[in-house]
Amino acid sequence: MVQWKIFIGIATICAVSVMARPKWGPPPSDAFKWLPSEAKEKLKTIHEDHSLKWEERKRMIDEVFDSLPKEVFEKMPLPPGFDQLPSDVQEKAKEINTDSTLKWAEKREKIRELIKSLPEEQRRMIPFPRFGGSGIPPFGPRGLPPLPPPGFKEVLPSEVYQKLVEIHQNENFTNQEKKDKIDQVMKNVSKETLQNIPLPPFLETLPSDVQAKAREILSNFSDSFDIRHQKLHEFLETLPEELKKLIPHPPKFGGFGPFGPRHHRGFPPHPPPEFKDILGEELYNKLDEIHQSKNLSREERFKKIDEFMSSLPSETLSKLPLPPPFRQLPSDAQNKIREKMNDFSIDFKQRMKNVREFIKTLPEDQQKLVPPPPPFYGGGHRHGFLPRGPPADFKDILPADKWEQLVELHKNDKLSWQEKKKQINEIMNSLPTETLMKLPLPPHLRKISEENQQKIREFFADKSLTFDEKFQKTKEFIKALPEAERKLARPPPPPGFESLPSDVKAKIDAIFDNESLGHHERFEKVKEIIDALPAEIRAKLPLPPPPFQ
Repeated sequence: MVQWKIFIGIATICAVSVMARPKWGPPPSDAFKWLPSEAKEKLKTIHEDHSLKWEERKRMIDEVFDSLPKEVFEKMPLPPGFDQLPSDVQEKAKEINTDSTLKWAEKREKIRELIKSLPEEQRRMIPFPRFGGSGIPPFGPRGLPPLPPPGFKEVLPSEVYQKLVEIHQNENFTNQEKKDKIDQVMKNVSKETLQNIPLPPFLETLPSDVQAKAREILSNFSDSFDIRHQKLHEFLETLPEELKKLIPHPPKFGGFGPFGPRHHRGFPPHPPPEFKDILGEELYNKLDEIHQSKNLSREERFKKIDEFMSSLPSETLSKLPLPPPFRQLPSDAQNKIREKMNDFSIDFKQRMKNVREFIKTLPEDQQKLVPPPPPFYGGGHRHGFLPRGPPADFKDILPADKWEQLVELHKNDKLSWQEKKKQINEIMNSLPTETLMKLPLPPHLRKISEENQQKIREFFADKSLTFDEKFQKTKEFIKALPEAERKLARPPPPPGFESLPSDVKAKIDAIFDNESLGHHERFEKVKEIIDALPAEIRAKLPLPPPPFQ
């Protein structure tokens, strides 16, 4: 089980400098205006306590709501979209909310059941999947982000972009008010400029005619913000099945974490759809078989794809479109990237490294056209939960200027993960050793003996070591501990693990105990186990803990 600890905890073991806020942060500022101040403060404390497991967090949130009197729930607003439903449906929802015999979780479940019982034309009024609707929430489950989407700054006039930033960051506006004000600003932007605004990333793999239609829908400001995104969803539902498979729809229960589609490892389920017209159906199907094969490891699949691609004539390779992030570059830069990507004398990883190095040589205005690759953790593998900031409990120990430096560094999307690690290490090494020795370890390491905790602190306080060396020494130290103490040092397993049957948990444990497997192979094998489970078991795998769940 050492490997389970090392693998799932790879980010948190080195979290003396990078332990971060979870991906699911606090709710939008306007979400709980109806709650008493004491309850709001409790929820805020729960969301900011990063030491809590998912189940603990959900239980504590439920307890806060269960403690509220009926008169508080009488002030509770109905879920988004309910104001457009018939009055009898709204009354039923209010009856559920104010039923003092029901627990908070039971109320949420009854609201979902109510929505599922509605006719299709009424369910479509409800934009958020967590309430049972089918729409795609345009900015995810947490409302609008603090800044406009990436790429807007480079396209929009500076005064327009600044207006959007002010709207996004204004805590006095509700989400609906923000959307209305964003629409008012964007209505005044010229059609030529709107044509250059980047589409949401999940549309980048779709053919150009589909993207054009999506852009037309999203740019029609005669429709409201939510209606535009609802129409976009309806349009995407009309696409052929092979295209719909390329779109990451919002996951249902069990859809998050290592067991769900957001935790994507390896390859997309199909080659890019544009390949089909260039390769022809027979060759495309051969490539599709490689993508879909469950018998191949990640490395084997890379090798098979390389063998397939290297067998194609050079004139065919030259016609294949580059990945979407590179398509905005000048043609000469695209040709250079294509040349590097098609050099099959070296392996895939080295080719991608060569492409990244080439991108860094481009003029800055061209580099901005290419979004940075997903960050990497110490072992070189991609990880979906990049820390968004230093651990909250560092704030009381670190000097204010060092804390702010770490916060800004974590926010900087232009730096690679390697560059961030280097700069984090420099900031930490500038601190006195006695300060470093006071910094708390990640929660799962606080269960081992104080003597061993102190030894781990010494690794992180050793200024002669690089970031990765500190991590490696910690990993080796934990691996050498007696089995009983190693078990104490295990981070909590991913959400939903406890609800799996014991034989399934044993199989997953065995995968993580197998030291001959690489990180990506482990993920693929775990995914195979989860995919093979009956639907009723997969349905029990929970979502992260947004307050409405």
